[in-house]
Amino acid sequence: MVAAGRPAPADGTPPGTPIGSGRYRLTAPLPATLPRIVRHVGRDTILDRDVTVLALTAATRNRQEVLSTAARAVLVEDPRTQRVLDVEHADPGHVITEPATGRTLRTLVGSGLTPDQVRALIGEVAEALDACSLRGLHHLNLSPESVRLRPDGTVQLSGVGIEAALLGLEDAGADPLAADRTDARALVELLYYGLTGRWPGKRAGIASAPLHAGAPVAPSSLVPAVAGHPDLDALVARTWGGAPPQSAAEVAHALRPWDTSVLPVVETAPEPVVPAEEAESPSALTSSALTAASGLATAYAVVAGGVTQAAAQAASGAKGLLSRLKGLSTARAVPPATEPGVAAAPTATPGVWAGTSGADRADRADGATVTLGALAPELVAEDVVPGSPEGWSPAGPAPGASAPHVGAAAPSDEDEDSGGPRLSLTTVVVMLLVLVAVVVGVYFAVSNLVQLGRVPIADDDVPAARTVPTPAPAEEGTEEQAEPSAPAVVSGAESLDPYGDDNEHPELAGNLVDGDPSTEWYSRYYAASSLAWKQGIGVAVRLETATEVSSIELQGTGAGGNVQIRATSPEDPTGGTLLAEGPLTAGTTTFTFPATSTGSVVVWVTDLPTASDGLLKMTVTEITLR
Repeated sequence: MVAAGRPAPADGTPPGTPIGSGRYRLTAPLPATLPRIVRHVGRDTILDRDVTVLALTAATRNRQEVLSTAARAVLVEDPRTQRVLDVEHADPGHVITEPATGRTLRTLVGSGLTPDQVRALIGEVAEALDACSLRGLHHLNLSPESVRLRPDGTVQLSGVGIEAALLGLEDAGADPLAADRTDARALVELLYYGLTGRWPGKRAGIASAPLHAGAPVAPSSLVPAVAGHPDLDALVARTWGGAPPQSAAEVAHALRPWDTSVLPVVETAPEPVVPAEEAESPSALTSSALTAASGLATAYAVVAGGVTQAAAQAASGAKGLLSRLKGLSTARAVPPATEPGVAAAPTATPGVWAGTSGADRADRADGATVTLGALAPELVAEDVVPGSPEGWSPAGPAPGASAPHVGAAAPSDEDEDSGGPRLSLTTVVVMLLVLVAVVVGVYFAVSNLVQLGRVPIADDDVPAARTVPTPAPAEEGTEEQAEPSAPAVVSGAESLDPYGDDNEHPELAGNLVDGDPSTEWYSRYYAASSLAWKQGIGVAVRLETATEVSSIELQGTGAGGNVQIRATSPEDPTGGTLLAEGPLTAGTTTFTFPATSTGSVVVWVTDLPTASDGLLKMTVTEITLR
C-alpha cells in the first residue's frame, strides 16, 4: 500500500531508494544535526508510515557503539522520547526513528512560557531521562534543540544514547553515577533557560545569565513571575551550590507536582473553503483586494518607516484610501439567508487565540487565517466589541447592545464629505492597482536612498601584512640571504572555541609545539567554510617571556579559508593587534609582519580551509614563531 499523496511508480513499487533489508526507503534528505551522520525522510513500506533514517557513513566515529546503543534504545517505550524503531546493521548501518515533530524549546522560549509550563515541560523530560537511565542509556548532550513540544501538547526528547555514543561522551571506566549527574545538571540548565531566556553559562546564540559569587543569579531576580515558585529558585541554588541533584529522577522529584494540561496545544486549523459564488461576488473581490493592499502598506511602513518624511506621508495617504475603500466594501447588503437582527461577523477560526498572550498568538499563527484586522487593526476597530478578548471578533452583538440594522453600515467621515456617487468595482480595482504601484515605487526609491547612504567614502582599513608565500630558492650568483632568526621559546598551546562549547580537541593542543611534525592538532569538521555564526575558532601559543616576533610558520595546513594572526591573549582571541591575515596554502603557510613584542599569539580561523582528507577543518602539525 502506498501512502496518500505519494505517487507510486508504474510498476507499483513504493517510491524512494531502498536500504538494508529493503523494508525502508529514503525519500528526501534532511539537514544534518549530528557529525558524520546523514539524515533522511524515510518510508516504512510494511507499516506504511513516515520515519526518520540516520544513515551512518564510513567517516562516522564509534559506529559499532552507535548501532549497539540504538539497538538498546529500541527497548525504551516511553512516549516522551523520540522512539528508536529499528536498526539496520548492514554496512555502513542505519538507525530508524520516529520523525521529530513540534516546536523546539528554543522556539517555545522565544514565544514565552509561564513558570508552570516550564516546570511541566522539564519535569516530563526528567521522567523520560529517568526511564532511559533504567536501560543504561543517557543523553549527555542535552540542548534546547533536544526538547520538543508536539502539536498535541506532549513532550518529545530526542538523541538519548545515540548522541553520547557518537560523540564518545560516556566513559565506562569512570564513576558509574557521573552520567546521571551530567544529565541532572543539564536538566536544571534547561529549566533556567526556560524560566529566564538566558543560559547559566556559555552557549552559542543564547545570552548568558549574570553571575553572583560565581553562580547564576536566582531566576526570580530576572523574572518576577518566578518569585511565586521558591522551589525553582532553591533547585537552581542547589545545582550550583553544595548539594546538586544526582540524577534525573531527583530533578523530577524536586519539580513535582506539575500539570501537563498547562502545556500549550497548537492545532493547525484547516484552511476554510470559500464557495465559488461568494468568491466571485464584488464584495469578496473588493475585500480580497483590500486585504492585499493593506498587507503591502503595512510591509512598506515596516521597511521604510522613519527613513524619509515623504515615505511617511505616502503611507498615511495609503491608509486614508484604504479606509475609504473599506467603507465601500462593508456597506453591502447581507445575503437573504442571514437572520434579522444578527450582525454578520468576519470569518475567523472559532476559539483560536482566545485568552492567550500576544507572544503566544504570534508563535501559533502557522496555518491560521490572516484577516484584514490582523494586518490593519485600525481599519476594523469598529467591528470589535469593547471588552472582548484581543484578536477575537464575536459572531453577534455584545450583551446589552442593540443589533445593527441589517444591510447597512454607519457612514464614515470620508463618505459624508465626498458627496459623490458610489465607486464602481472597476474603479476600485484600478485605484488599488495604482496604490500598489505607488507603494512599490516608494519602496524602491527608499531602498535606493538607503543603499546610497551605505556607500563608503573611504577605503576599508587593510592589515599591514598579508600572507607571504614561502620564498623561492635564490638563483645562482645572487647574494646569500640572511639566516632566519631563532625561534621564539614557547611555554604551551591551547585550542580556542570561546563562542561554542570549547571542544575543538583541546587534548591535542600540545602537538602544536612539541617539535614533532608527525603529531597533529585538528578541529572538528563543519558543513560550511564560514564560521561567522560563532565568530570563529583558533589556537593560541604562549611564550615564556614577552618576545619580539616578526613571522609565524604553520606546518601541516590545508588550502584556502582565512586566518588572522593576532598579538593577543587566549582570553580575548578577537582583540589585540592584527598582525596578518589571509588564506592558507597546502603544506606549510608562513606569515610575516612588522616585529611586535607579545607574550602570546592567537591563530584565529574565520573561514575553514579544505584539509588533505577533503573535509572543511583546520589542521596544524607544528607552529614556529620567529
